Amino acid sequence: MGDPKAYYSNGGQARYIHFLLEEARSDLFRKVTALESDTFDALVKEFKQREMLKNGQSVTVEEQDFSLSNDSLVKLYPIYVKFSPPPAFLPKRLTNPKYQAFKNCLGALDGVFIPVTVPVDQQAPYQTRKGFFAQNVLAVVNFDFEFVFILAGWEGSAHDGTVLTDAFWKGFSIPGKKYYLADAGYALQKGILTPFRATCYHLKEQAIAGLRPSTAKELYNLRHSSLQNIVERIFGCLKAKFNILTTPSKHNIHQQVQLLYALVTLWNFLHRHEQLDDDEFLTSERDGGGNLDAEAEDEQNPHRQTHADDVAMASWRLRLSAKLWDQYNSYLAANPRSE
Repeated sequence: MGDPKAYYSNGGQARYIHFLLEEARSDLFRKVTALESDTFDALVKEFKQREMLKNGQSVTVEEQDFSLSNDSLVKLYPIYVKFSPPPAFLPKRLTNPKYQAFKNCLGALDGVFIPVTVPVDQQAPYQTRKGFFAQNVLAVVNFDFEFVFILAGWEGSAHDGTVLTDAFWKGFSIPGKKYYLADAGYALQKGILTPFRATCYHLKEQAIAGLRPSTAKELYNLRHSSLQNIVERIFGCLKAKFNILTTPSKHNIHQQVQLLYALVTLWNFLHRHEQLDDDEFLTSERDGGGNLDAEAEDEQNPHRQTHADDVAMASWRLRLSAKLWDQYNSYLAANPRSE
């Protein structure tokens, strides 16, 4: 039997990679790489076409690509993670009659904590209110279960509104008459639709008690929550596929930030090349829940419109809730035994 230590050397690693590429069963390849072999081949082709990888004397492009660096994938970020004009037809999620009133909604945004490892003398700003160290990542997601923008690198103690303001400075924009859903940690403003405060938003408790929404605002919050939590759902799937995101990393903070951009890019690449089960992202309204205890920070955001625009957004939210309430009561009248 050969020297076991050889498998921990560069030569051993090369042999292992060759085994995975040429001999391993598809299920083992998928378990090790989180990719289908066809998707891996498509990724290699992508890098070949963009001249990011070249054959060497002792390693093929495929073997080189197997150990892709964050930097390589990050180069694809602006290609695969970007806003695309909405299609002429509604996303599948919004074709449900309950959500058609949100027809101008592009998706949802939220701040997500990703564990980080930082030197002791730099830990304080990264400590979250729950006591662990993390970066606060702003994620913007569409209803096709793809990321359209992320901003990674902010410390865990940073307020969501602060991170959003920085995102606007760095190029994030929302087309006129369109909007994203956000939780109560953000301010209601043009392009950002938030829930009503001081109104029931704890959907699990409401469902357990067998309660129906009793007001237009409660119903609005119910619909809002069931759409907005797409960010939480997609990150749950992202972490399940790439569990490196669930624990602090041994890499420096810059590399940890780059990792987010790389994996989000890879997620969108996978979504376009594999048959991902969209149903796993969908959640019933009874699964939702929100955080109305969070306080929206009044940021001096230069990308916010005038106070009149904010007032107009608040007025439009009231009209939307009234429309949903009328629709809901009409449905109950026509279907008296429905929940």
